[in-house]
Amino acid sequence: MPLDYSNETAGTTDIAFLKRPALNITGDTQDIILNGGGPGVETIKLLLLAGDKLSSMFGPQYSLVALDPRGVGNSGPDLSCFPKNPAGEALWQASVGERVADSTDDVGLRQLFAIQTATGKWCSKVHRNGPGRYATTHAIAEDILHFTELQAAANGYVNLISRVYDGC
Repeated sequence: MPLDYSNETAGTTDIAFLKRPALNITGDTQDIILNGGGPGVETIKLLLLAGDKLSSMFGPQYSLVALDPRGVGNSGPDLSCFPKNPAGEALWQASVGERVADSTDDVGLRQLFAIQTATGKWCSKVHRNGPGRYATTHAIAEDILHFTELQAAANGYVNLISRVYDGC
């Protein structure tokens, strides 16, 4: 996918999609595109872990399509906060990682908030002029639209969806 849909000379990145086919093989089926939200939710992993439950919730006429948003899981660009420093990344993961806050511990909540705030500032600095500018909500929405357009074309529907850029 283009890094920037309004400037395709910026390069491309890989976006990971996984489709779980509909169970209803006798009738028409439709796709439901899943995005686990975020930041940082690996939607493909979510589909692999909870696909049976999701299929039963939505019904057999729907295929489930998961995408890992930009910079998450199997999708690019690489948004490591420690580029070219795997030892620094490993140290950060071991010391901070994905801590779960104890909502009854005021001191622990404050410490976790301070750590996450510092991490956010550090990562923002690392990616200010780098690939992070291509991993926005707008870009992910464009990836979903692009996938939808490709699926529509593959199913024989052309010119159903038109791209509109409003300068976002």
